[in-house]
Amino acid sequence: MVSIIIPVYNREDLLFETLDSVHLQIYQNWECILVDDGSEESTKKAIEKYLVKDTRFRYVNRPKNREKGANACRNYGFEISQGEYINWFDSDDIMHPEMIGKKVEAFQQNDQMDFVDCKIVGFKYNIDKMEDLIDLPQSDSANGEEFDDIIHKRNWFITFGPMFKRSFLQKIDLFNESIQKSQERDFFLRIFAFKEPKYYRIPEQLVYYREHDNRVTFLELNKVKKYIDEADSYHKTYLSIRNSPKFKKDYHRSFFNTQVTFYWVAMRSSYNDLRKRTWLNLKQYFRSNLLFYLMFGYYFTKYSLKRGWQLLKK
Repeated sequence: MVSIIIPVYNREDLLFETLDSVHLQIYQNWECILVDDGSEESTKKAIEKYLVKDTRFRYVNRPKNREKGANACRNYGFEISQGEYINWFDSDDIMHPEMIGKKVEAFQQNDQMDFVDCKIVGFKYNIDKMEDLIDLPQSDSANGEEFDDIIHKRNWFITFGPMFKRSFLQKIDLFNESIQKSQERDFFLRIFAFKEPKYYRIPEQLVYYREHDNRVTFLELNKVKKYIDEADSYHKTYLSIRNSPKFKKDYHRSFFNTQVTFYWVAMRSSYNDLRKRTWLNLKQYFRSNLLFYLMFGYYFTKYSLKRGWQLLKK
């Protein structure tokens, strides 16, 4: 059996399009666990009505003692799932009718695989119009360079793309429930940092990824919090993978420069909370390598002189 796990937070107008795509899967042996992250009552009632349509859907609430967010919902869904295979999915994306079946077939053809991925295509309005489709950067097959490719954003692994063997997931740490941004980047970097997973990517577009301003990613009303979450996510990912034998020296600088970028955003915008948080992150780089401290001093002096000159010209 395949367990499909979907975190849910409002957006019932899009959610049911997603659930319909699950319901219409040609492969029949699945369960779909909807883990609610604190939706409004109207969404809960609408979901309960949908459950009557297909008893393979299960609706549960995220336990109150778990961190709010999609990661906790994904992990909890896995804990209560029963399938031999696991496919996380998002509440506003759409499955091709053959998505589950083709992944299961790939496992049956090669039982040594740890996960089976597929091609993903983005869309804005209509998946039936070619002009609305957006290709994502994904390699055609395993190349042994996945860790480097993810860091440099050359090869995307997205949460809802792969179907995993339960036995593989039981051997690794799942989603980091303390981060709210870039969760999948963190998850897949940790996988490839310390494991050599065997996987196959089906050369067909079997997932339609919705690109729109109503994704949970863009629903952050507090821009400062969004930046803080992003800065924290990148820093926690750095701390979790820096001891990997695959971690190259230039990666340290890449992650350091990301924190510096967030720090400059805070300086330019007077986001004091963001400045304080990124400064705490930066100090860990300073303690590990004096070169980072000297680099930051150079950047700060250059920025201060440029900013001072701009003020003088006014």
